[in-house]
Amino acid sequence: MSNQHDPVKPTPFNAAPEPDPTRTPTTATPGAPGRWVAPLFIMLLVAAAAVIFWLPGKVPETRTAAAVPAAKTGSPEVSGVPAATGARPAPPAEAATPYADGLAARERDAAQAVLEQVLDTRFALEEQGVERWANEEFTRAGRLAAEGDEQYRRREFTQATASYQAALAALESLAERVPQVLAEALAATRQALEDSAVALAREQVATAALLAPQSPDVAALQARVDNAAEVARLREDSATAAASGDLPAAIDALKQALALDGEHLAVARDRERLEAALLDQDFSAAMSEGYAALARDRFGAARAAFARAAALKPDAAETGTALAEVATEETAYTLRELAAAGSGAERRERWQEAVEQYEKALELDNSVLFAVEGLARARPRAKLDEQLSLLLREPERLQDKKVANAAARLLEDARAFGAPDEVLRAQVDELSELVRKANTPVTVTLHSDAQTEVVVHKVARLGRFERHSLSLRPGTYTAVGSRRGYRDVRESFTVAPGAGGTAITIRCTEPI
Repeated sequence: MSNQHDPVKPTPFNAAPEPDPTRTPTTATPGAPGRWVAPLFIMLLVAAAAVIFWLPGKVPETRTAAAVPAAKTGSPEVSGVPAATGARPAPPAEAATPYADGLAARERDAAQAVLEQVLDTRFALEEQGVERWANEEFTRAGRLAAEGDEQYRRREFTQATASYQAALAALESLAERVPQVLAEALAATRQALEDSAVALAREQVATAALLAPQSPDVAALQARVDNAAEVARLREDSATAAASGDLPAAIDALKQALALDGEHLAVARDRERLEAALLDQDFSAAMSEGYAALARDRFGAARAAFARAAALKPDAAETGTALAEVATEETAYTLRELAAAGSGAERRERWQEAVEQYEKALELDNSVLFAVEGLARARPRAKLDEQLSLLLREPERLQDKKVANAAARLLEDARAFGAPDEVLRAQVDELSELVRKANTPVTVTLHSDAQTEVVVHKVARLGRFERHSLSLRPGTYTAVGSRRGYRDVRESFTVAPGAGGTAITIRCTEPI
């Protein structure tokens, strides 16, 4: 089939030979040219002229309109793949425009951006050995990416972006599992080392190394795995020696194993068990050390020595007796110390400290007499000291009449104590002065405009005036002014103890 863009060539033909003038016309033989030759020749010339001059002007116009969209959309004809024979022809595509080209370019860029993330995540997971711990999920993600590639080749950029996004989500889900898989690999490696499963330990630490090649934990485990075979052999030697009764050889083998792998818990336990069997001779030395420390009131050292002896021989009755003796002696010593501390606090009038010392003594022995009597003396004084100290720290509370009355009663109680302690005397004197000032009224002058009704809350309704004097206890008061046609006013003022000449102005001046 000829290409439609090739130039149209006229159909070749041979003209009839000219008649020989020397020949005499004869009767026409059957099949020889006759009178129809000339008209046929004219028709052929007309057809050739139409093909050469008229038809080329029509063919390019039709072909160009159909070919451009095909090249833009990647049709099989343009890409070199022939269309299926007998297939229904596609509807004519719209002519390419800058707007359509721009949309396609943006969709293609979006697909490429997601694809770049897919590739980065995929390469990172491959470096982390994802085929070892999630091959099936990784393969499914690859299939999603392949679907995106196929859609991209068909210029279905939006669908390709969706497929790439699905692949990226699957890969990112695998990436999120890396910490968990790493933790599981590390735990499995440690357990395999404890079980002397050397092959399994190597496999698990290899996975961990792919997941976190720079991790110090992985490096430490790798060092342990490198020595795992030798550690397992030494454990077997130790077990053989222990079975034959050669405990020193068994312990020595375990020490060598711990030198290679100091974190091996099973080896450490075996060594401790075997060493305990060899330390029976140290029991007597530990007991002697404990009693020597007890004689010097070194209760911690004595308890440690007896505890060590008890660990060597847990069933020995003498260790329990010795520990009980330490407890008794330590309690007696502590009670003596608390009695001295409580008495000293009383002498310094630090009553709360004395209470604490006596309470600690009663926690050790609720029948000890010095603590019972001392607590009876110290608690009332501690409570009084706390109340006096609070009022002295916050004298403004005395502005409340109820508080001032309570303070007066507290002073009576304080004066009733027989011992004229120096600290208590100073507290009583200071609080007495504060109470006196709190109960001494202060003159306050109120100014108004003779048009405003004035009320001092909790004191009196004063009515209208220009100047009015009140005698008020120290404290905080509120005056309210009201006047028909004007907005009410509210003034809060504080009367300080011993203050004089306090003036308050209250009048309504803002019309409604």
